[in-house]
Amino acid sequence: MDISTITDTFDSWTDTALGWISDNGDWLFETLRAGLEGTYDGVLWLLQLAPFYLIAMVAALLAWRLINALAGVLAGLALVFCAVMGLWAETMSTLALVITATILALLFGIPIGIVAGFGRAFDRFLEPILDLIQTLPPYIYLLPAIALLGYGPATALVATFIVAMPPAIRLTALGIRMTPREFVELEHATGLT
Repeated sequence: MDISTITDTFDSWTDTALGWISDNGDWLFETLRAGLEGTYDGVLWLLQLAPFYLIAMVAALLAWRLINALAGVLAGLALVFCAVMGLWAETMSTLALVITATILALLFGIPIGIVAGFGRAFDRFLEPILDLIQTLPPYIYLLPAIALLGYGPATALVATFIVAMPPAIRLTALGIRMTPREFVELEHATGLT
């Protein structure tokens, strides 16, 4: 069998499947798109509400407290340079996208990680899926998202969400599994579940 025949058949099946999903699930994807873009627009509005120097100061303080003073200075200066170069709107758009995708990834990843941390079978089931997600390049997730959601922030949010969720799941599950036995015994002794 010729390889082009296999490729053409696969392309035809994929086009047919995407067409069917798009036709029958249009209401779902429109609702999903509206929800994602509404959340993104809210975060973007909040970031654009404050003047650039306030956002730069907050970023500098956060970097200083979470990392060190040099990181704080560099974060603040980087944001000031973005404003001076006239890239403030693009910077805030990207920051809003990253913040929204991170919050969504944590909202979904932490509960899944808790289940994986307590259930070894579920963790073993998830492990190859998470490995695959982290191995594939992010633009792989953009193609179906564009086909189902169209172009826009919702598509970028979905791709970023998919890439950001595996670390949240893995770290939550690892944190639960690595909790010292003494802490679990203390929890039971104090009447906690």
